[in-house]
Amino acid sequence: MKILLVDDSKTMREIIRSVLAQIDDVEVCEAVGGHEGLALAASVEPDLVLVDQLMPEVDGLQFIRAFRERDTRTPIILLGCSNDRRQVVEAIRAGANNFLAKPFTPDLLGQRVRETMEALSPPTIRVAS
Repeated sequence: MKILLVDDSKTMREIIRSVLAQIDDVEVCEAVGGHEGLALAASVEPDLVLVDQLMPEVDGLQFIRAFRERDTRTPIILLGCSNDRRQVVEAIRAGANNFLAKPFTPDLLGQRVRETMEALSPPTIRVAS
């Protein structure tokens, strides 16, 4: 699975990358900001995008809106600064599939990634024998 990580903080990118490395078969591509993230997304075609909400020039919501203009299917998790209900609603309206407030634990990040990807997977049909 290819994950595009867009965050202006080098420290946050390092922390998130180390958590994502614990998930099997993950390749992380990093972008320092929204402009770079949009350009990189076009070339790497990620399976999932993690984007920081507060970035200079192009913030997380602006990134999501621009990304959604050309890709409506790839799931996006917005990494926000609080769990304020208005922020979550605004993120979902912009096109985010999920929201995770900072600071978060490694377990919670892994859980959000898994639940976001599972929500998009087709249901498994089991036939009783």
